[in-house]
Amino acid sequence: AAYSKVLEESAFVLRNQRDAILRADHLICISKSTERELLERYPQKHGNTSVIYLASSFPLCLDPQPNTVFEKPTFLFVGGRGTYKNFMFLLGAFAKACQSHPSIRLCVAGEPLNDEERWQSYFLGISDRVDSAVLPDENALRELYRKSVALLYPSRHEGFGMPPLEAMACGTVAVTSNTTSLPEVVGDGGIMLDPADESAWTECILQIAYDKIRRSQIIEKGRARAALFSWDKAATLHIATYRRFASA
Repeated sequence: AAYSKVLEESAFVLRNQRDAILRADHLICISKSTERELLERYPQKHGNTSVIYLASSFPLCLDPQPNTVFEKPTFLFVGGRGTYKNFMFLLGAFAKACQSHPSIRLCVAGEPLNDEERWQSYFLGISDRVDSAVLPDENALRELYRKSVALLYPSRHEGFGMPPLEAMACGTVAVTSNTTSLPEVVGDGGIMLDPADESAWTECILQIAYDKIRRSQIIEKGRARAALFSWDKAATLHIATYRRFASA
């Protein structure tokens, strides 16, 4: 009965989304990837879309990270952990890296770890290496970014991808998938990998943990990349779009 209710609610949401899309005179998308996917499903909307990117609410941090981040290198995962977020894949890649590094840790910021995630960590032998930061507020999340050696974000599909942008703004390394909208957000400001290549993620984790990457260069490019996205710019573009249609 509960499953049937979920299906009914999902169908209701999808119908409402479809009706809203078909009625809209114009559709604002949060990435070119989202725009492409929308037009694949609703080709009749060609010529009636535009892209306005989101932005990070964190100010650019220009201070270098303390060298102490490498004493017990902590990697960070932020956000939801639904199937497409590829979190179980990340646990596997991280577990293999743990076999070659004695002190790396993974901090998971978001909802508490569920039973399946805790069991998976246990079977992989990394329960003592995985910490949970439950629903941190904005200040606490910013500190987590600042204290991490890198954000690990192997998501298979994103409409935008806020955590990588936040990581770059906060002055740490963003490691993401090379799929959907993530290349639009990260550009040359981070490290992008195949979300199905576990060995590549394991090797990247170890390279970062042992400080064998051009860290300062990547972080500087990440800051420059994050500076391209602003809420002021997004608001200005939204207002201009609304005015164009209001005067039509």
